[in-house]
Amino acid sequence: MATLPPDEQETAWYEYASGYRTLPTLTLSLSAKLNTIPAGFCIKGLLPDTVTAIASQAYLSVVTDFKLSPSLDDIAVDAFVKGSTFVVEAGSYAELWCGENGFGYTLEGQDSLDWLNN
Repeated sequence: MATLPPDEQETAWYEYASGYRTLPTLTLSLSAKLNTIPAGFCIKGLLPDTVTAIASQAYLSVVTDFKLSPSLDDIAVDAFVKGSTFVVEAGSYAELWCGENGFGYTLEGQDSLDWLNN
């Protein structure tokens, strides 16, 4: 296995959809230009800025407070399980997508004020 210099590495964890087996930690080179999260895989942690699309059924379990990158310009309607929540940038495609598809979200840098409703 080749080792990349630390400044070119980003660690991500994947779960394979059939059986939800955790695969060994993979190191991705951002220079590889990962641009689509395919069906049946999920990246836990920050999405690389090179990701512009998330495919149908990419995430098969609920995610909470998952940051959707402002680089996204295509997210399948069923890319995430209902009940998932997100952190998005104001005015981004991700914010529009969350609103149109009924997903909860908070704006990056904005504290949640949900406690005021209790």
